[in-house]
Amino acid sequence: MGKNADGVIVIPKQLKNITDLYRSCQFEKADMLLEKLDKLPNQILSIKAQLAFFKWDFDRSVELILGYYDHLDEWYSANAQNDTILMLTFSLLKCSGDVKENAIKKLAEIYDSHSEKEKYIKEIPRIIEVANGTSADEFAYNKYSAPANPKTLDEIIEIYKDVHKKECVKIKGRILGNQQAVIGILGLVSYMGTPEDYITLYEKVSKSNKLLMDMAMVAARIYRFLGKYNEARQAIINHVRYQWHFVEWTEVMPVSALVGFDCFDLYTEELFAEIYNTPKEVSGESKITSEKLKFKGNFDELFEQKEFAGFELNQVKISALTIISGKIIVGDPLVWLDENTKPFCQKVPKGEFDVIAQIALKDGAEPIITAVMVRFSETPAVVYRNAIFGDEALYEIENADDYNGFNVDGGLVAIVDEKVNKEFVKFRNQFEKKSKADFYNGCLAEIFEKSATDNPHYQRECGDFIDFDIPNTDHHIPVFASGAGNGYYPVYFGYDKKNNVCSMIVEFIETY
Repeated sequence: MGKNADGVIVIPKQLKNITDLYRSCQFEKADMLLEKLDKLPNQILSIKAQLAFFKWDFDRSVELILGYYDHLDEWYSANAQNDTILMLTFSLLKCSGDVKENAIKKLAEIYDSHSEKEKYIKEIPRIIEVANGTSADEFAYNKYSAPANPKTLDEIIEIYKDVHKKECVKIKGRILGNQQAVIGILGLVSYMGTPEDYITLYEKVSKSNKLLMDMAMVAARIYRFLGKYNEARQAIINHVRYQWHFVEWTEVMPVSALVGFDCFDLYTEELFAEIYNTPKEVSGESKITSEKLKFKGNFDELFEQKEFAGFELNQVKISALTIISGKIIVGDPLVWLDENTKPFCQKVPKGEFDVIAQIALKDGAEPIITAVMVRFSETPAVVYRNAIFGDEALYEIENADDYNGFNVDGGLVAIVDEKVNKEFVKFRNQFEKKSKADFYNGCLAEIFEKSATDNPHYQRECGDFIDFDIPNTDHHIPVFASGAGNGYYPVYFGYDKKNNVCSMIVEFIETY
């Protein structure tokens, strides 16, 4: 245990692992590990207080909060303070009389003992007032009230267009069909439009993990303002599932998603139970290791197959792959790759690696690429997991009906390093601008045909794979045909027994 240069407690990796377990609802394992932890007593009390609070055990949550309330300056951000104030205030309204009486005495002692009063100390008189019967609504910081003279949605859209002229020029079709624009317009509607228009737009994007956190909070307040209490609670739940993210490592429950003092009347035991049992935002490592992402097989063994469904299976080196950033993009090089294409969040070794295709052959049939593998080391994989981008909510991962992957609309796939992709896109765009020909017919077709001439046994006459070198660089990009045509295909990363990425698979056709 230690402190950083600002005197703030540094959270050890062991506690970070425990909090990830709690947020992913692995309570039994997390409880066991937490009980063994003999460091950071105040942080442990905070975690236990959050759990008790959402279990509707308010006597317990008051007791735990009072155990660390005088030490809230140990946290880096104000989140821990704000969340603790909200939990304590609501808990005092719900706890037993004896617990409340003793808590108020203790809070008064804490208040009197501080000559210099931090925010969480200054809030003590308000907490006591609410506990003694003053409406919590009076202390709401962002209470919603509808504007006296609201603008129409059309008027607000015009205001948005005027402020965001450059962005709006790029939008194809209706502006309300663009998610980013809708989010921007929501911000304007929240204070100058009607509550009904806000709710209509909010429901268009309520399950987007890109939705700004405060949009869901405003939605809950507006639903409440309109008397739609069930919808307000659902907005809170959607926020927990899709938008909430922790700021402090000790945040195991989304207290900040509960909006504020003005929404205390939304809190029910049923709402808290659903939030408690909903998988929440975790660190990238915990997302990657989610059981939902695990492939129920072994691609290393599948790549050693020699036959499937009457086809002869062959493993052929088709290219090299240059990795300079450690981040990989897989996509259609003709349609989907641009400067902003996101890489998968899994990090891979840097260097140059062989790319191996599994190619199915059969008399009377054209060769078919069933899958492509990149080996980053000779160490065998003990598990394969579906690739993710990292911004997915854990709830989305755990409840997904399908795999993560990429789209193919031009019949081709490229595996490319994130930095190399920017060079590739720049070259492709400049080529098309200068030659006034599309990139495939003007550049790639000839390279594919030469590849087919050099290695005809495993390709169609037009060619199925190339090792593309960006001119004036030594960067290799494998470009190959998608074995099942256009569609949506999965990507998997193989992990060795030390949990290091050792391989990657692009799968087109299942051979198992």
